[in-house]
Amino acid sequence: IPTTHGLMEFTVRVLDSEGQSDTLRFELEVLAEGPVTITTTSLDSADHGLPYEQLLTATGGVEPYAWQVLEGAFPAGLTIGSNGIIEGIPEEIGTFPVTIRVLDASTPPTWDTRSFDLEVAVSPLEIIGDTEYDLLLLKVIILPMLVPVVPYSTDLEARGGLTPYSWTIETPPGGISWLISTWGLPSGMTLSTDGRISGWVTDVSDAQRISIPFGPELAGYFFYGRVTDSQSPADEAMAIFCIPTIAIGG
Repeated sequence: IPTTHGLMEFTVRVLDSEGQSDTLRFELEVLAEGPVTITTTSLDSADHGLPYEQLLTATGGVEPYAWQVLEGAFPAGLTIGSNGIIEGIPEEIGTFPVTIRVLDASTPPTWDTRSFDLEVAVSPLEIIGDTEYDLLLLKVIILPMLVPVVPYSTDLEARGGLTPYSWTIETPPGGISWLISTWGLPSGMTLSTDGRISGWVTDVSDAQRISIPFGPELAGYFFYGRVTDSQSPADEAMAIFCIPTIAIGG
């Protein structure tokens, strides 16, 4: 641990067992601490699997500043740029202690360090989609359009919880049978446990049309899906899914 700062010069000599030797002169620069000071006092907690971003701040010295991790490490998926932005999607859960150093642009540069604990927690599991509606406290996810005779493939999506996820089709709540009378994927299509819906159909005459209260009219196939995460005990979420198809009469 250096006790003074400045440019130190020294010569190193190496000698082997046969008496041969070589020398080389080195310079070692020990930087001074301050006057730059890290002003960020703590790191915001992060959610596993969700985007994270935080800007570290400092004052004093000469800008621009350069940032680096001196000790410890961020969880996999998160990085810190030289501009002091911590960003990414954390892939690990727990408490991650890190010591961060900032350098200013003076000649020679001065520095400051600060230690932080980054907490990464499991966020609540939820099903998501590009198009969503609410139906009696239930979420309705609209999937891509189904066209007869054309092969169909799409992936159900969720966020939060702990991956990998497992997907199943469940019996829907009885309270919405007045609105949706027929449930399930059309004949010729399947749902795999990883959330992939695939297959193809030749006839969509059995599709049904419904009108969501305060929402749109939908024509297609409806099923009640459940996603379960890998925690113990597992977290789960459910939603109504609609595979829209061509409009039908009646």
